[in-house]
Parts: sequence; structure tokens; C-alpha cells
Amino acid sequence: MSHRIDIVRSLFRDGAERLVRYGMSSPLRKRISDALGQRLFVSDERLTRAVAHAPGVAAATVSTRDEGVRIETTYRDGSSLAVRLVPLSVKFAPQGAKEWTLRVVPEEAARDPRSAEIVAALASEVARTLWGPLMRKPRANDTSMAFAQREADRLIMDLRTLPEVRAALSQRVSATAMDAFGLQAVAAVDGGLRLAPNLPSMPPL
Repeated sequence: MSHRIDIVRSLFRDGAERLVRYGMSSPLRKRISDALGQRLFVSDERLTRAVAHAPGVAAATVSTRDEGVRIETTYRDGSSLAVRLVPLSVKFAPQGAKEWTLRVVPEEAARDPRSAEIVAALASEVARTLWGPLMRKPRANDTSMAFAQREADRLIMDLRTLPEVRAALSQRVSATAMDAFGLQAVAAVDGGLRLAPNLPSMPPL
């Protein structure tokens, strides 16, 4: 196993060297270094702040355990929503999909548009953690919204619909780096979400 880990780390270093040749900034090189040290983590505190800024939310609480992300929200219209989101899989492809799929508990909450808005809020923090140095401020006239698509009890979030990600992907250099530095998995652990980054040449762990 240790030999396999060494191979994976070597592949990360090779990828980092390629990004340096593309002229990547030192913050991005630090992000890759953090990935080697397995420090890509989104805390419940950050997730709570993100959900609190979702449309119409007055207050939010996020608590993550290995069984999923428990979210309780109250809205300015007096309604509330309690939902658990279970990360299932990611699908990343160069110049293609950048999707994160989660199961919604209870199942009927998957049909509530507010659940999709919460997933988009969580995904924004995942994207900032993974690609922070590459993110771009959306154009002032970009009013399109990020969205998650529903399939039965699952919500599928395409990170490319996030305004900051879409703006970054419109730039060749940042798009190249984002394609090279994707996700292998997102795991719910005590206190937040752990991101497992992936380079195209990396074999599965």
C-alpha cells in the first residue's frame, strides 16, 4: 500500500510541475501541496455560512457526520426545511462533466426546489476549496443561477453552472488547470466534507 501511495504522490508532483510550466500561481501550487497532505477540507462552519446565503434563508445549521450532511434551515417566509444529504459520487472529465451527486433524505425533499438551492450552496464551497486561486468574479451581466438536477432521490450538481466556475472556465489557462485538478471523491466526515483531488493520470485509490 505504501508503494502505491508513493506512486500517487509522484503523479501529483508531476502534475504540479506541468501546471507550473503553464504559469500557474503560487497559491495554486500551495493548493496542490495541500492536496498531497490531504488538507482539502470544508468545515461545517463554512457550509453553514454558505447555506445561510441561499435564497430566502433566514437561519441555517449544518452538521456533518459520516452518514451525511444534516441541514436545518428556516426561511424568511416562516417555513423550514430539514434534510440530510449523502455524497454518493463525482464525475469529472477534461473539458467535460464536473458533477457531484448526492442522495436526499427524506426522498420527498428531493422534489423541493430549496434542496437544490442548498446543494448549490454546498457545491460553491467545494469549488472554492478545490479551485480557489483560479476562481473568477462573474461578469456583472451574468445573472444565471447554479442548479442541481433531480433523478429520483438524488440531486446532481454540475459545478460548471456555478457563476465563479463558469467565469474561470472561460479563460484558457484557468480552464486547463481546472481540468487537470479535479475531484476523485467527496466524503462526509465528522465536522465537514473531505475532498479527494484527482489528476487525469492518477489511478483510483
